[in-house]
Parts: sequence; C-alpha cells; structure tokens
Amino acid sequence: MKMRNFFAWAVILMTTIIMASCSQSADYQSVIPAEPVLVVKANVNNLLTESEILQDNQVAGFLKGAINEIPENSRELMRGILDDPSNCGLDLKQPAFVVMENFEQAKGFVLFAVKDAEQVKTLLNAMLENEAEALLEEKGDYTLLKADNANVMAFDDTKLVVAFAQGAYDATEYFTAADNSKKSSALKEFITSKDDMSYYIAYKDILRLAEAAAPEAVAMTDTKQLEDAIMICNINFENGKIVIDGKMEGAKELMDNAKKNIAEVETDLQKFIPTVNYAFMQSGAKDIISSIPEAQRQTLEDALAKANEELKQKGINAELTTSALNSLDGGIIFGISEADKSSILPIPQMVLMAECKDDALFKLIIEVLKSENLVIKSSENVYSIMNLYNIAYVDNKIVVMPSTLFSQCCADGSTKELSENIHGKELSKLIGDKSGIAIDAQAVAQILEEMGLAKSKSDKAMMNILRKFSYTTLTTNEDCEVEWIIAFQDANTNALKQIKDMAISSAISSAF
Repeated sequence: MKMRNFFAWAVILMTTIIMASCSQSADYQSVIPAEPVLVVKANVNNLLTESEILQDNQVAGFLKGAINEIPENSRELMRGILDDPSNCGLDLKQPAFVVMENFEQAKGFVLFAVKDAEQVKTLLNAMLENEAEALLEEKGDYTLLKADNANVMAFDDTKLVVAFAQGAYDATEYFTAADNSKKSSALKEFITSKDDMSYYIAYKDILRLAEAAAPEAVAMTDTKQLEDAIMICNINFENGKIVIDGKMEGAKELMDNAKKNIAEVETDLQKFIPTVNYAFMQSGAKDIISSIPEAQRQTLEDALAKANEELKQKGINAELTTSALNSLDGGIIFGISEADKSSILPIPQMVLMAECKDDALFKLIIEVLKSENLVIKSSENVYSIMNLYNIAYVDNKIVVMPSTLFSQCCADGSTKELSENIHGKELSKLIGDKSGIAIDAQAVAQILEEMGLAKSKSDKAMMNILRKFSYTTLTTNEDCEVEWIIAFQDANTNALKQIKDMAISSAISSAF
C-alpha cells in the first residue's frame, strides 16, 4: 500500500488532537493481553497540553503547510478538526497504548479509545482517498481496514486497533476483548495509572532472547528468579523537571535479597568531597557475596579462579577472593571536583573513598598497581600514583585523592574532613542518604568550555542546550525503587514545553 497522503495526515493528527468532550469508559483497555512482553502507555492529551505544541506559531505554520499536501477536497475536513479536535472521533483523554506480544517478530498493536466511530470512519475515508490498495469493510459490530490483503486496522464504538509485525499480522486477532480477570494486579494498576508516559516490561521474553544472544553473560544471573519479574517505569513532565521512576514487581526472593544490600548510605564521606563539584556518586556496600544467589556461587568461584590465574601470570601473588570482595563494608563515594588550575590542561580532579572492615581489598589493589609500575610507596599504607594522586588505607577506608587534597584529609595517619565540602550543599541534598549519582550540568558546561572542547558550531549548539539544564540525579531507595530527575534552569515552565522549544530551535538552526 503506497498511502501517499497518509504521512501528511498522520503528522497533522498527532500534533493537533486534544479532545474537548467527556471520555468513554475504560472498556477498550480490555483487549490488552494478560501477559504482554512490553506495553508503552501515553496520555496524549497530557503531552500535547504540557508541551503547548498547538500554541506554537511555527508548528501552526507547519500544519497549515501540511494541510496543503492532502487532497483538496479533504482540506476542509482537516481544518474542521484543527478548529475542533473532537471532530476526529478518537478520545485522547484516554491513554493510547503500544502493546507487544513478541519481540522477535516485533508483533503487537496500537490501541486508541474511540469517542465517535462515524467520525473515525469519515476521517479514514478521507485519508484513504485514491488509495486503491486499501478499503474499509463493515463487519457487523466493527469496521475493518484492509490493505495488501492484511487486516491492518479494526475499530468500533469504543476502541481502535492497529496491528503490526515482521511478517503476517491481523488486527482482528486483538479485537476480541480479553479476560480482565487473568491480568495481574501490577498490570491492572499500570493500565489505569495517570502518568504522562509509562513502560511495562516483562523479563521472561527478554531473558529468553538474552540467553540465545549472550549465554555467558546470562550465566551469572539466576534467570529463574527473574522469570516473573516485571519492570514498570513512569515518566512525568513537571514545571522545571522531568521525573522518571521505576520499580520491579515479582521476583520476590531476588528483591528481598537486594534490599539487604541496597540501603541508605549511613556515612560521612561527602565531607571529603570539595565544594566545587561537578558530579559525585555514592552507594552502600555490605556482604556483597551474600547478594549473589546460591545457584550462581559456583559460577562466581570459577570466575575468581580464572582471574587469579591471570594475576599469577603477571607475577601477582595476592589472590582475588570472596573475603577480599567482602572487605567493602559501608559507604563508597566517587567525586569529580574542581580542576587543578596549575596543570597545562584544567583536568578535573577525582576522589574515591570506600569504607572497609579490613585491608584485604586494598592490598590486592596495590599488588596489581605495583605489577604495572604505577605506584611508589610513600609511607605505611600510603602510595604515590605518578606523583599526582595518593592511594592509601586510612581509618578503615581506601582513599584515592590528588596529592594536594590528600595532605589536607589524611594527615598524621587519620582522616580529617575538609573545611569546605559538599555535605549539606544543594547537590548533596538531592542525594541525601540514598545510593545514587548527581551531576551539576552548569559546572560540567563550564569545565568543557575551559578545556576548549566546544569549538565547532555543533559543539557550541550542544553547549547551549547543556546550559538549559540545572542538574540530574539518579537515586535508589531502600525498597530498590529508582528515581531519575532531570532539572532545567527554568523552574517555572513545563519541562516538555522546554524540550519542544529546544527541538524546534535546534531544527531551525540546522536548517539555516
């Protein structure tokens, strides 16, 4: 099917439809199967409203031009939909869905709620004008769109289904309502949630594909624990920020085990990171080996044996053992701070600290560095790395710092917090006592400019975009729920509108 005019129609519709009438019931959602591998949900009305795309003069001009690309006798219909979007027949106050049942064949369907089937029919007849390969057929309770001998679309008074796949597909296959009682509570909750966008991913099919593609990588994972796992991710556009949160449902044993090891970071290590900071990451580590399922212990032992054989070949006597890995006991923090102005290039300085219960892991690290001639011993448990950094074991902590910073923090064989540090500052408060990472977008932009990495026109354009952002954080709480926040400098305008404005501005700049 050539569908010569279809693209122009689709562009117009996807950027203009905001319904003004009351919504239908959620019966149309019943066709979503009980065990999908992927569901993407979008509250299109929210997205169009928050982006203010219809109020944009440039978009309005584009739409007027697009209308001129469709058949002349259909232009009045489209102008009528632009004037009153409820004339299209679809109800986009209800969420739209993309549902996949099979990844290998990319098989699934797109689902919309229908407000007025006759208006949908009128719109489709106009879109398919002069398309001999496509036709609408009345099938009693529903209408079918056929193209190239395939049942592409089916719709009735409540729902519209568009099928897709690599190979054969049939929209009527999905059109009969499924049994809602078979859906899990997690899927039911996901379907009815009010977030701007959401993703629902079942691990079962992903694991099957992963095992076929990379069996060795999957071998370290207890796949049986993940067979019932569901990942749900929600995206919401707020004033000044995008908030993305994710959680896993199912896999109870795995999640219970993870919660023992992913907990609040009860540490004062932030006090060793300088105030001028571009990014830092912190986490907690305790009894790492216990987090590995019993079924995978032998695989771990085999991996350690292989690693130790490689160490011996390099002349390293120390061995990588489970007890060395379990040395980590407390907080771990990694920070990228203000560049050393005395160097030829203003390269940012790094700090790494990890709380331990013994020095087993530290000794192993030193043996590896010695084998590469990277360290020289300065004093007991203190080594110099190329006269630029120090690595030491002080107060049950592995410490890696620039030499100048080390002299302030680790004098007299004990650790001492910096008088000016990030603890309690804005970036630090965003993370709090959770495991996570925080990045100051403005500071990153500054150091990139200082290092002369924004020379070309495209580089400078990217820098201008980066300057629009304030910070980003990614955190995990004690329930293993993940939250990712992307914040803008403009805290009063919806984030989606800001993204839309940046995209249009970038497109115009590229065109001219």
